[in-house]
Parts: sequence; C-alpha cells; structure tokens
Amino acid sequence: MDGWGLCVRVDAGRPRIWSHNGLPWTGAMSGIAAGLEQLGRDVVLDGEAVCQLPDGRSDFRAHGARMAAGVRCSGPSTS
Repeated sequence: MDGWGLCVRVDAGRPRIWSHNGLPWTGAMSGIAAGLEQLGRDVVLDGEAVCQLPDGRSDFRAHGARMAAGVRCSGPSTS
C-alpha cells in the first residue's frame, strides 16, 4: 500500500485516530472515524489510509494532495 500510517482506538464507541508518529488525525480523517463508530465494539487497529483510484490502485501523491488541500478523508471503499 501507498498510504499514511494510522493507529486507531475505538473506546466506548468513540474513535480516535493518530498518525504513526503520534499526531492526532481524528478530525482530518472524519469520514473514517464515522465509519469506525459503526463497529459496535472497542478495537485497536494499525493500518494505512490510502487514496484509491477508480482502477483499484492506491496513489500516495493523490492522497497527499487531498490532505494538503484540506479535503477530509472518506470512509472505507465499498467497491
């Protein structure tokens, strides 16, 4: 994957997201946080957020450009 490393904790239905270097990203990843609220359980996750292209590939530059432009990340792809 070509993405931004994330650590996630959902505790009592409240998701919190951090970058791998400890920066709080819950606000920047609000769409992902909203999806995590739907899990219905407490979890700790480690993974990556990616910008998925229509053909299914990930594009790190596109993701970085979206973050730099202040575009909030959406939740998981359903495709």
